[in-house]
Amino acid sequence: MKRTIMIILLLMTAVISFAYYHVYSYQDFSDFNDGDLINDAYIPSNDDGSHGINDRWGDKNQYTWPDVPGDTNFYLDSGKPLSIKEIEDENALHFRSDGTEKLNLGLSHVTLPVGMMLEVKYQFYIDKKETPEAAFVFLSTDLPGKEGRIAVVYEDGKVKVIRTINRYRKIVEYEIEYKAYNEWKEFSFTLWYRKEFRIAINNKYLYTYKSIQSYPEFPYLSIGNTIDEGENAITDTYIKKLVIYHFI
Repeated sequence: MKRTIMIILLLMTAVISFAYYHVYSYQDFSDFNDGDLINDAYIPSNDDGSHGINDRWGDKNQYTWPDVPGDTNFYLDSGKPLSIKEIEDENALHFRSDGTEKLNLGLSHVTLPVGMMLEVKYQFYIDKKETPEAAFVFLSTDLPGKEGRIAVVYEDGKVKVIRTINRYRKIVEYEIEYKAYNEWKEFSFTLWYRKEFRIAINNKYLYTYKSIQSYPEFPYLSIGNTIDEGENAITDTYIKKLVIYHFI
């Protein structure tokens, strides 16, 4: 029995040692100044090659693993400019809306090669002190109304996973009460082998789901305040260090 346990531990160590996370797109908003308004159609990735995990190799760490092809720009789908706020010596992107404007930021056609995993991760702060009705879409896999869209929404003190069956029918796959207001937390969404969804906050899994459908691509991977077609949440949310990884 002890020998079996040792073998398992050695195998796990080997997997962790050789696993790597390669950045697909990254934005920490450090290229902006406090108070800047973002009116551009997109924000380019500002990854400098240092944000991966076990990603650099060679005698002088001069190499990284190959990029996954794709458009790494963060596109704005917004009814008004987003703003930059300096908080504790770091810049954050501020989403603030009374619900009449949409404020979304996303990547177009994010692919997942066979045998790889995908992770979206960022820090967030939802300010309920100033905005009691504040809500936020932690992640959306497609445009509102699109069949198969999965949206992870935080509203009324609950994390909800909402799946679009068709334009006229949506179902809440899962919901759980969670205290996420008025403090910095970290959200992560992981897709394993194109089928298994894992949603976590502060490295604690809240929901896992294995789909029959395979997801080789997300048409529009976004965060923001659009819950559904024509339904934009009231929000007062800050995000920092937004990163999308491919890993193995």
